Amino acid sequence: MASTGSQQHPPIGPGPVGSFFLGLYRFLASLRLAVFLLVVLAAILAVATVLESGWGAEFVLWYIYRSAWFIGLETLLAANILAATLIRYPWGWRRLGFVVTHAGLLTLMAGAIQTFFMGIEGNIEIEEGKTFMGIDGNIEIEEGETGNLMNINTDSQFTLLVGGQTEEEATKFSFQPGPVDWKKGRTHNFGGSKKDVGLEVLKFYRHARFVEDWVEDKKDPQASAVRFALWNPSGQVAVSDWLDTRNGTERHQAGPLQFRFIRAPVASMRDDFLSPPSYDAMGEKGVLSVHFNGKMERLSVDENLDKTVAIGDSGLKLELTEYAADLPHGHTSVGGPQLVLQVHLPGKDEPTAHRVFAADPFFDVDRGSRLPVKFSYHHRAALAAMGVELLQTPEGELFARVGARVDDRVEYRSQGRVDVGDRIEIVAGFIFEVLEHLPYLHLNTDLEKVKPKWGEKFLPEAAALVEVTVDGKHQEVWLQRNTPGRNYQSLRLGDKDVSIRFGYRTRPMGFDVTLLDFERKLNPGGVGTASFSSKIQLTDEDAKVDREHTISMNRPLTYGKYTLYQHSFGGATENRSTLAVAYDPGRALKYSGSVMMCVGIFIMCYMRKRRVKKDKGWAPPAS
Repeated sequence: MASTGSQQHPPIGPGPVGSFFLGLYRFLASLRLAVFLLVVLAAILAVATVLESGWGAEFVLWYIYRSAWFIGLETLLAANILAATLIRYPWGWRRLGFVVTHAGLLTLMAGAIQTFFMGIEGNIEIEEGKTFMGIDGNIEIEEGETGNLMNINTDSQFTLLVGGQTEEEATKFSFQPGPVDWKKGRTHNFGGSKKDVGLEVLKFYRHARFVEDWVEDKKDPQASAVRFALWNPSGQVAVSDWLDTRNGTERHQAGPLQFRFIRAPVASMRDDFLSPPSYDAMGEKGVLSVHFNGKMERLSVDENLDKTVAIGDSGLKLELTEYAADLPHGHTSVGGPQLVLQVHLPGKDEPTAHRVFAADPFFDVDRGSRLPVKFSYHHRAALAAMGVELLQTPEGELFARVGARVDDRVEYRSQGRVDVGDRIEIVAGFIFEVLEHLPYLHLNTDLEKVKPKWGEKFLPEAAALVEVTVDGKHQEVWLQRNTPGRNYQSLRLGDKDVSIRFGYRTRPMGFDVTLLDFERKLNPGGVGTASFSSKIQLTDEDAKVDREHTISMNRPLTYGKYTLYQHSFGGATENRSTLAVAYDPGRALKYSGSVMMCVGIFIMCYMRKRRVKKDKGWAPPAS
């Protein structure tokens, strides 16, 4: 008969889905996976170290540390640590050290992840103040350079200013171009924050070099050039060189002799050049020559300063608003007397501000090159003591005059028109000869990519071909990042002035840093740098903080959320200091995780020692 007692049922398994996840869980918690991941991670770090020494930190950041596969590898390791900890639950006191150690590892990795996503790294370059001779003959000390913006060197930025926009109103386009040249066909279209402004990167070279070549071009001349020779009294060539007018004027100094070449934009400057105002007629503040509609008119600055003067019957009016005998040091590359004018053009309601310099009539800081009126500013302080000055007219003719000191003044002697092969007597038996004259030159600029070699450190900056769009007008231009003279271009699109700058993305720090003093100590024997430090003044107006600090190689400064390190020095001058700036939000978690790991390892060693002692003291019971 069948049993009438209770019937037993087999236990219910997890099923196929549950078995899969249970197997996955056990795989994630396995020791074999942990060993495999640690070996792979160690190999990758070793390869990254080698690659960094050869191709730089940006390369390994882009292709390893910040890549999706490396982040996935770290995530898998974190999952392994977590699963290995949870699968041994309940832990008990004997597993306390194991749990604390693994919790420390997870905390450390959480801090690293927080730093990765929220951390900030950059640098700031500031220059020490300079000592120079002031206008009154006294020694003056220029204040050191102040900076409150840090450069984010992994991010590039184009800054576009349209019309009279300020830096705060500018349109900024930021992107991460990467550590290598872009492949053919790759572009990046920013579009723009405004409908009438756009930007597209057409090409990007990680390292590039500009190559210039002058070619003859009568349709679009940009400059002129003269090759000359200076013969000494012995009949030998003392100097042979070129003068070119890519900036309107160029000088060459040979001892006490000075040679200058001017490319005149209007024909009326020829007579002004050959027959300048006399020394006495210049007065204390000089004479301003105004060239408008093919005519020239001269104004005495002494008599017309702070006045509005009508220029003939042309409808042009000039207001001489300011005169400066000299510029403060460092404000511009052209010193000497200057005039500030308000130019009232016929038919224009608003005047145009313009500066003219006696030392260089074509040094244009106000974009006055677009004005239909030109100026020549004659001043005693700008006269060459001895030498030859050349002027080329718009027709390509070359004229010369000789400057010589007579008693306590400088006088010019007109030489009229000169041609190739003509010789001009200067002083004391020296002779100036025109060897070659190229009146119509156009500068062709080609860009060549630079392929870095393994371990090469000093390479040119990145370059990009960009297309700028303003109000439907387009223009392409090459720019080189953070390179003076190459990182900035002024354009004319339609009826608007446009300027574009290519540099690193900047980020405000919230406080100012001024370099007061930079100290560099050499190794014994004067070979190599032993250490360098920067004495800075930190100013935070909001927090009412104004104090001095010294930042050295092993002595960083932490203020607010940023830490400043002494990174390097040099650049254009030896008194330029580079400070690394870092914000590490995961530092507390990383420190806490490291401490937890040390405590966990100590507990595991302590518990193991106790178990060994206990096992040694154990004996089997008597039979």
